[in-house]
Amino acid sequence: MGWTFYNSSGQRLSTAATSIDVLDIDGATDIGAAIVDADLFIIDDGAGGTNRKTAASRIKTYVGGASAKSGTFTKNTADATGTQAVTGVGFQPKAVFFLAHVSTTQVSIGHTDGTTDGVVWNNSLDTDPNWGNAARIIQLTQSSTINYLGVMNSLDADGFTIGWTKTGAKTGTATIYYLAIG
Repeated sequence: MGWTFYNSSGQRLSTAATSIDVLDIDGATDIGAAIVDADLFIIDDGAGGTNRKTAASRIKTYVGGASAKSGTFTKNTADATGTQAVTGVGFQPKAVFFLAHVSTTQVSIGHTDGTTDGVVWNNSLDTDPNWGNAARIIQLTQSSTINYLGVMNSLDADGFTIGWTKTGAKTGTATIYYLAIG
């Protein structure tokens, strides 16, 4: 003797094929936890009527599974021209956004996608404070001839590397916040 199953609406579920419109999940118990890579979903493979199971890890791959990490670091702007590697991001970024400042007088907002850099900055110490923009990720301007400029050298496996250029007798410690997106 075989078993006969019914959904909560009293509709009989056959052992051969059950239409998706009689599958009643409203009364099911919630998972009560985060969805993890090993959890399973039902998918109509190729929309051809062949239902298969798939792991949540495949859905994450299909959707894109973007990663994000925010962090902060400092840079002594009296340092000579050179590079600075920022690591510990946990993935290779596809884009990074920056907010940098030296106290409240030199402010910079920038971004990169690894190919194109862009920044806007303000300098309130100069006799003619203004906003500017340029093809770099960070610009900290002490005066028209004293600057600390950052460009994206590379988006690395675990972070990124900034190339710094110093002009004039720049001083101060910059605090730099970033948001890396993978």
